[in-house]
Amino acid sequence: VYVYVAQLWPQSLYSELDVQSHLFQKILEKLSLHYYQKADKLILPSPGMRKYFSDLLAVPDDRLPVVFPSPDSAYEQNVRNDNLLDQFAGSFNLVMFGDFDGQLSVSAIIRVAERIRRGSARKIRFLITGDSETIRELQRQAEQKGLHDYFYFEGEISPEQIGTYIHVADALIGVIRPEQEYEYTIPHQIVNYLAAAKPLLISMGGAVRDLIRDSGCGFYSEPDDAEALYSNLLKLYRMTEQERCQMGLQGLAYQQEYYNRDKHADLIAGILRGEETPEIADSDSTVKRLWDL
Repeated sequence: VYVYVAQLWPQSLYSELDVQSHLFQKILEKLSLHYYQKADKLILPSPGMRKYFSDLLAVPDDRLPVVFPSPDSAYEQNVRNDNLLDQFAGSFNLVMFGDFDGQLSVSAIIRVAERIRRGSARKIRFLITGDSETIRELQRQAEQKGLHDYFYFEGEISPEQIGTYIHVADALIGVIRPEQEYEYTIPHQIVNYLAAAKPLLISMGGAVRDLIRDSGCGFYSEPDDAEALYSNLLKLYRMTEQERCQMGLQGLAYQQEYYNRDKHADLIAGILRGEETPEIADSDSTVKRLWDL
């Protein structure tokens, strides 16, 4: 039995549910450990997660091959749509696809929109796709605070429509609440964003912060730091289109090097055949204990 660990459990559950019972937390911890330890191999999406399992759960490295995730093919498309172009012409468009598994920081985005209203760069627009409770809460707060001019809520879109929103995007944005899980993993949506060849405006820490820094594909700030997020937004806004294009191409090159679908399919096939996987360096020298409940 080989398990691909897309998200850490039970931590990923806590990002969705506020579990207060320490007894229930311990039960979830033991149950998760049981399944992790019963697997013959745990295929992991990042070196940081390998260090987590190796150091804290005493799982030997030969049971922990690392295979980075690959982007969804829909994000590799850039499709012209004249209706969308006309609708969003003349504004600086920040596109967000989905809500990052319910971890969207509504308060940070609202505070940034309020700073936009007070500032001089007022032609900035947030284009939000998807439908979830956090997105609906963002829409409610935007309306309550009179910020509706800065937001367009597009609802659920089909995979075929993703490329049309990429075409009108000046940058792609991801803003989440502080979550320990991203100390070790890269959200799949970030991998998708890299494939879109657009500059990224990201408010996350941990492994995502390192990816943005190493690839040069955009700007990052720590979660819930709305002032730093706004400052980074202005940097992108004031860049030339050519500079932003170059930043997006750097992200695409990074994705093709490290998050390549064909390479990873070959790696997984090799793991199933019992072949050795290539070693991946881990630059993170510290791992925080997540199981202290």
